[in-house]
Amino acid sequence: ALLEAWRGALPEVLYREMIETQVLPRLAAQLTRYRPKADPPPYTWLHPWLPLLPAPGLAPLFPQLRHKLAGAIGEADAAGADPAARAVVAPWQRVFDAGSWAALVNRHVLPKLAHVLSLLVVNPAAQELGPLEAVLAWAPLLSADQLYTLLAHGFFPPWLATLRAWLRQQPDFQEVSQWYLGWKSLLQERAPRLL
Repeated sequence: ALLEAWRGALPEVLYREMIETQVLPRLAAQLTRYRPKADPPPYTWLHPWLPLLPAPGLAPLFPQLRHKLAGAIGEADAAGADPAARAVVAPWQRVFDAGSWAALVNRHVLPKLAHVLSLLVVNPAAQELGPLEAVLAWAPLLSADQLYTLLAHGFFPPWLATLRAWLRQQPDFQEVSQWYLGWKSLLQERAPRLL
């Protein structure tokens, strides 16, 4: 409230100096104390500052913030089904610059999702979709290229191997067709940018 009142009254150079010397160091100190499992997500107390910060906004805190978000991702459920990590990371997609966002996703999110996808067992008789659904829940936060690469390396090879093995057993082609259409429908619904 104080900054909102003073912003129009102070010369830009003084306002900028106040932000750089008083506000950003305090936000950085609070970010240092942040513990992913115990504290509210950083966006809850950092995003309200965005309208008050002159360019470059929170950019000076991005390296520290990426480190803290990486910690939250690392502490998330190993099976990837924990939506808490996604909830902590998602609000930063539009705040981070492209390089900071790509660094966070490429270094911390994609390896975790690749591991989750490796847990998927493609089995036409009793399909468990949990790992794939956990990965596809991240689709809105990933570029089409990132999602494509993830699925091209982690999903399609075992899926094609299962289909190949099934076709060698002279199956009921109606069942194969239904199985294929089920997968197609799932991917169209959850990852429409790829199809």
